[in-house]
Amino acid sequence: MKTKGKVLLSSIASIALSTSIAVGGTFALFTSESKVNIAITSGKVAVVANATDLTTYSMDVEQTEGTFENGGTATLVDNVLTLTNVTPGDKATFTINVENESTISVKYRLTWNVAGDLADGLEILANDAALANVDWTSLAVGEDIASIAVSVELPEEAGDEYQNKTASVSFLLEAVQANAKIADEWDGTADTAWYDESKTEFKLDKAEQFAGFAKLVDEGNSFEGKTVKLEGDLDLYQLGDNGEPVSFDPIGDDSPFKGTFDGQGHSISNLYQSGWAFGYEWGSYGSVGLFGEIEGATIKNVTVEGAEALIEGGDIGGVVGSASGDCVFENITIKDSTFATYNNGNGGIIGWSGAGTYTFKNITIGEDVVLAGLWGSFDSSIGGVVGQAEPGATYIFENVDVACRIDAYNDCTASYDYYNYRMCGMLIGRLEETTTIDGRNYPDTSKYNIQCTDVTVTYGEWADYHYCEPTPGLNNGRGMRVEPGYSYDGLPEDYDHSQCVDNHMNLIPFDQIFGGDQIGVTGLPSYNGVDVIYNNPSHNN
Repeated sequence: MKTKGKVLLSSIASIALSTSIAVGGTFALFTSESKVNIAITSGKVAVVANATDLTTYSMDVEQTEGTFENGGTATLVDNVLTLTNVTPGDKATFTINVENESTISVKYRLTWNVAGDLADGLEILANDAALANVDWTSLAVGEDIASIAVSVELPEEAGDEYQNKTASVSFLLEAVQANAKIADEWDGTADTAWYDESKTEFKLDKAEQFAGFAKLVDEGNSFEGKTVKLEGDLDLYQLGDNGEPVSFDPIGDDSPFKGTFDGQGHSISNLYQSGWAFGYEWGSYGSVGLFGEIEGATIKNVTVEGAEALIEGGDIGGVVGSASGDCVFENITIKDSTFATYNNGNGGIIGWSGAGTYTFKNITIGEDVVLAGLWGSFDSSIGGVVGQAEPGATYIFENVDVACRIDAYNDCTASYDYYNYRMCGMLIGRLEETTTIDGRNYPDTSKYNIQCTDVTVTYGEWADYHYCEPTPGLNNGRGMRVEPGYSYDGLPEDYDHSQCVDNHMNLIPFDQIFGGDQIGVTGLPSYNGVDVIYNNPSHNN
């Protein structure tokens, strides 16, 4: 998606080359001729946006085409929308249709700009949401971009301060060939020239500086007593020469970060990490995340989006792989990201946490975040905020909203007789201390100091899975995952929902705020200070 290269400018070109070789003289007895024809057609970048279907309303009543009730007008000509003499309650809607006629893979971005002294009074929505730019995104040959429904309204409550004012709204669609180098893109280098040992505060605004930050911590500079501030949004994506994304080194890979990181409301996008790139295979151990390891650190005011990270031998988190000491996480959002591990800790914020006090304040883990196990993991500790917690630690959750998908099913729930999500929870995945109540094992929260205030946990439809009890003698009598193409322990790949009628189909909902540890443990579905919302059918019926 992002690499060095020239942006494709030409459309279609064709070149024919031929050679003809004759050997011999005027009366040659031997001759030879050879011809090679080479036809070359260059690719084409063509992503085109058109605005259509203009409709006008006044006080939510549809008007005659191009007019408003009080005499205002609306025109849409050559992708230019012009609204004149609008009054409170007037609204115009239209659709932006995007066609991808490119013959090669491309990447595109969408940018909105609203300007003018009327801008603050307008309500402008795209697909019923606030305007949001789309950063460079890959697009395969033949793949289209969904149309965008736009509305521009001067709300009824708009006051006199918006009389006789103007505003402009522009929508820019840019497309380049998929491997084009974009200005200011990270080229993979690490810049440490900004660091001054005598200073206690540093401001970074470039990806290479951020990579230098990771390099300094990995070399043993803990930044204890120091603050690193982010001065702008960062895109950490880099495509390697092999066509695969380059893994960004975690901050605190070989030694912990102990300072304060303040994102100042900025976003860090397209973080990619592969544990194999760092040598963390089964039998070895490491921690990956934006930060690999922290100790007594504070991380705040940052959004992590578009991240993809996985590890076989170690812990992983949306912010930090492993943490210890008294740590603070404040004003953090994780969205549109996937994190996966094999039989280790995996958390929306922290993968593994040791002794200490952990404060989580104003945290959002979006519904488009997936926390997963690799290859049929049955010992992955997966938690919406913390993957694995240690006894004696303190966990403070304040104004925390968790709606992520926990995708640990594989062998965990396929072996539902005793592995069903035993170490998974929407707040903490694994509390290894358990207690027995009425013959059942539960996480023993008395061994942990857990405080929750204004916490919301939302379960999506993903929390309902169906499993079949297989034919006696197959799969050791255990349940199995119902999915075409999935085979397990002698069961054929086509063993799917169609066989469930005769094999006792079971619905297994996931309903755990805190998961346990031992075989047969039952997670906790409720806790003081936590509101639970069910958007999955089994809990709504």
